[in-house]
Amino acid sequence: MRKPSHSFVLLVSACALTACYNTSNQPTPDDTSAMVDARFVEQDASNVVAVQDAIAPLFNGQKIRLADDVFMKRSDVVLSSQNRLNNRGQAINDRDVPRIEDGKLVGSGQRFYLKKYEGRCALLHEQSDSLLWLSKNVRCE
Repeated sequence: MRKPSHSFVLLVSACALTACYNTSNQPTPDDTSAMVDARFVEQDASNVVAVQDAIAPLFNGQKIRLADDVFMKRSDVVLSSQNRLNNRGQAINDRDVPRIEDGKLVGSGQRFYLKKYEGRCALLHEQSDSLLWLSKNVRCE
């Protein structure tokens, strides 16, 4: 009797894992309408670390420096990898979100929204429409 090839076993394993993930009760980007905008309940360093860990893969694994009060007053944040300065050499609060101007994509910011769904907190990445789930101990309202 012939043994299954390694690639066949890998393919079956990948399909099984994908099916398990898709049947979980976590929403997909298609049903984000069921999610509500949220803010953190309290200012806590562990919340900042949870956000940094969630978004690091979108920034080539780099931990992005965030304000201690991120998602405390607003449910969205725009992050940019470029430091821009005004004519006095002072940092500009960058809201440089990618947009189309004259048929060209301009801007470098990445926008994230803090969302809540069935008691869990997640980040919605606007540019990729990806949901990034935060650890279960993170509380948002």
